[in-house]
Formats: sequence, C-alpha cells, structure tokens
Amino acid sequence: MPSCAIVNCKNSTNTARAGRDKGNISFHRFPRDPKVKDKWIEATGNKDWFPTKHSRICSIHFNEYDFTETNKFRRLHTLAIPTIDVLKTSNNNEIIHQPTTSKENAPLNIPKKRNFVHKLILAQQTILEKNKQIKRLREQNRRKDKKILTLLAAREIDFIRYEDWPSSNPDLSPLDYKIWQHLEEKACSKSHPNLESLKTSLIKAAADIDVDLVRAAIDDWPRRLKACIQNQGGHFE
Repeated sequence: MPSCAIVNCKNSTNTARAGRDKGNISFHRFPRDPKVKDKWIEATGNKDWFPTKHSRICSIHFNEYDFTETNKFRRLHTLAIPTIDVLKTSNNNEIIHQPTTSKENAPLNIPKKRNFVHKLILAQQTILEKNKQIKRLREQNRRKDKKILTLLAAREIDFIRYEDWPSSNPDLSPLDYKIWQHLEEKACSKSHPNLESLKTSLIKAAADIDVDLVRAAIDDWPRRLKACIQNQGGHFE
C-alpha cells in the first residue's frame, strides 16, 4: 500500500482513506515532467533517492489552488509542487524543515491571488497539452510523408520532393500564370465605381471559369517546369 514519500509524513493508505472527498487524504504519483519531478524529490527530504512507479506524495502537502474540482474528486494540476510541511535537502546534504503554509498565513490564500494562480496553472497546463498535440501531429505528418515518398519511389513515379519545391515562384503557379490573367480580362475590362463593384465582378468571373481553362493551365505546368529548370530558376516566357 502506498505511503507518503516525504520523510516526516506518516500518512499511508493504512492510516488515511484515499480520496479528497470530505477532507480525506489522496496520494499522487510523481509527475513525468523532469523539472517538476525534481521539485517533488527535493521536497521529500530524501538524500540520493529517486522515486519508483509506486512512490506517492499525499495531498496534505499541496495548497487548495493546486487542485481542480470535479464531480467526484479533485484533480491535482500537472505543475503543482508540494510546499506545505515539506523537507528539503540543502547543497551540503543537510535536511531543512520547511514550515507549514496554512490557510491563515498563506499569502496566496487571498481569493483574488488564489484565483489568479489557479488560472495561471490552467493556462500553463493548456500550453503543455497543445505543444504535445502539435508535436504529435508533426510526427504523424512526417510518417505520412515518408510513406508517400516510399510508395512513389516503389512505383517509379517521377516526383518533386517537398524540400525542392519552389515555394514562391509565380511562373509555376497556375493561378498566377493563367487563372488571374483570365479573371483580370473578364473583371477589369471596364472601370468600376468602387471596390464593392470590383469584388462582385471578380466573384462572377471566378464562378464562370471554364473547366477547359483549368485543364489547360495544369497541362502547361510540365513545360513551364522544364523551362524553369533550364533557366536555373530565372525568368522565362
């Protein structure tokens, strides 16, 4: 049964029922974040010690704003650090007792400050989750890119790798070398009294674009690509 890893704490599941409901004590795993985990380890007062998957710190060492209320229990924030009645190990391995931060003397227990800290922790937690999501999506895209390139190479299909693609060359964009020219001829053949009139004319011209024009623009792309290569990316007609 888990017990609190802080040296001077005697709480365990044998002495306190798990769960924060009605003031009961809960036990929390050490966080995965290395920086936050180091703070937890420092708070235990244990010398040359590292937590295992069974190590826990009980809820009495955290402030009220370290928890988020839910229907059944209170969840500990991922960035929460134990600060109440903890022991810390100094540089010369001496154990220093940290005084209890009670509700009466805690400066952050003022409602406005406590609410601010709560929002700050939630914002930091959201940023961490979003960064993880972005990293996960980027990794998924990299794997898909590799699969697509492998498939094209296996079928001996000639293609341009994405890193070799000219990102901003108007001579290789069908919109620039064909479509916009058509829209300009149709929408700007006469003057417009105002910007709204020009917008209306452009929208109508875009809606009337013939499919054959689009196909011709796409079919002309290989020729323009070869010309671009021959001119080493320079201007060509």
